[in-house]
Amino acid sequence: KIYKENNITYEYLCNEISKYQNSNPYLTLQLEIWKKKLKKFIKNEQIRLNENNISVYSLEKQFNLKYNNIQIKGAIDRVDKLSDGTYLILDYKTSSTLKVDTNKTIQNANDFQLEFYYLALGDLNVSKVAYYDLNDASIKEEIVLKEKIEILDNIFKSLNTTKVNFKKCEDKKACTFCTYKVICGVD
Repeated sequence: KIYKENNITYEYLCNEISKYQNSNPYLTLQLEIWKKKLKKFIKNEQIRLNENNISVYSLEKQFNLKYNNIQIKGAIDRVDKLSDGTYLILDYKTSSTLKVDTNKTIQNANDFQLEFYYLALGDLNVSKVAYYDLNDASIKEEIVLKEKIEILDNIFKSLNTTKVNFKKCEDKKACTFCTYKVICGVD
């Protein structure tokens, strides 16, 4: 809302957050904590947007992508237009343990959210994709984007099958939370 109304101030943000306070003391405490955390975020945003000639291009952009014959739908938190005319995809995160993959960790990659966003906006000149860590107001760029897209392609190729084996497993404990137990008839 602060971007849509072009009122990127800490006071406005606090007023908007306060609208969600109620008699739940836990929620009130969480909102107060986030007000403190977002103070640095607002300050950084004011500097980023004003001094670097960056504009917010879109917010909560819906997409519907068919990739390797698999339909993917989603919403991208934010897309910024950079001063050089390229675009930056941002996904807000609140996890205190947020990490991006590196050349050392890419083989164990299991988060391809930014890659899907990049692919969905293939018609734009996207130069960067990143997580916007709201805990410390930092932007953590995906530095192995192309490599992760290659991994994603291999994963999708392995999913491209017309035959699925619903053979019952040996250990019935695995069936407790299995969504396919109706199909295999374990019950």
